[in-house]
Amino acid sequence: MIHFANSDPKRAYLVTEDGAVRRGGAFGYIPEESGASFCGELVYTTSTIGCAASVCDPCYFGQILIGAFPVAGCCGIVPDDEASYSPVLSAYIVRDYCQAPSNFRSVGTLDGFLYSRKVPGLYGIDTRSLVRDVRDRGGMNGIILYEEPCAADYASLLSQYRVSDAVAAVASGTKRAVFTPAGTPALKAAVLDFGKGTTLAASLVARGVAVTLLPYNSSAGDIAAESPDCVFISEGPGDPAECDVSAIASLLDRSIPVIGIGLGCELLARAAGASTVKLPRGHRGGNPVKLAGSGRVIITGQNHGYAVDGESLPDGAEVCFVNANDKSCEGFSIEEKSSLGLMFSPDGCANPRDTEYLYNLIFGYACKKAKGVSANA
Repeated sequence: MIHFANSDPKRAYLVTEDGAVRRGGAFGYIPEESGASFCGELVYTTSTIGCAASVCDPCYFGQILIGAFPVAGCCGIVPDDEASYSPVLSAYIVRDYCQAPSNFRSVGTLDGFLYSRKVPGLYGIDTRSLVRDVRDRGGMNGIILYEEPCAADYASLLSQYRVSDAVAAVASGTKRAVFTPAGTPALKAAVLDFGKGTTLAASLVARGVAVTLLPYNSSAGDIAAESPDCVFISEGPGDPAECDVSAIASLLDRSIPVIGIGLGCELLARAAGASTVKLPRGHRGGNPVKLAGSGRVIITGQNHGYAVDGESLPDGAEVCFVNANDKSCEGFSIEEKSSLGLMFSPDGCANPRDTEYLYNLIFGYACKKAKGVSANA
């Protein structure tokens, strides 16, 4: 039998930018101080599993995450599957959460996990209705409180709230690390850490690439001093327009191959002279992506609220992936610069064969300037 949340919980309220007030129950981290509140941009994910990984995703900085699936935490918490990042989201909203996980690998509940990470939770509201409101309105802000509120008191705060300085909040500006694969490295890469650099570095090392992880604010000279065969720009949170792309532009001028993933794709586009736009609803959870010019579709895992304006890409750049739902640009190539941008992580694909194809594509660009070098994908 699955047991859900307590029948008599501490009350919690969600006030949204459209003036609606929803009452539910509090779980996870519940602050003791009077008048506590948690404000954030409301976003939703369509994922049915991976609660811990979602909660720990740095790309949710400053946001209140809504789980579209009606029950969260049925598989419990598995340490081996947890993300290695500290949570930075403002709060987590679900319809129901499971207190008796059915999973032999589980060592705890979602409730306890959120409590230990000091992430406030709200449950017991109609999340599908809330997701529809967020989707139809095109994004809005919300605030969670623990005393019955008057929506008008928060109208100004909610209309003015913006997620800002996200990369600086989640990424190290000083850390440098070196990762070496077993055997002879097939390729030497530098990874700029804009939030999820260690995840990207681990994926590359597993494929025989030697990686130097560098701070997001590294200069072009610092990067070039590592003598990389190519440079990767990691995923991360926030508005790409807030980030300085001068170092990336300099790398392109030096004809050093650049591979951008997620936020890194957006930054590569801006460095090449293109513009980025805020998506009405964002891309989170599973998203179908189509290879331009063919009927091939892959299901990708994404988490971003901005996209590259494909029509603004400079001459020589070509859109090679499009979102099958909203037709937005999901990836582009700059053949002359041997550079590639993808709005999704290759490791977020649903099928291992899809992942193989994407890494082959990535390494194809990365190796173009490295004479006689190949990589195992």
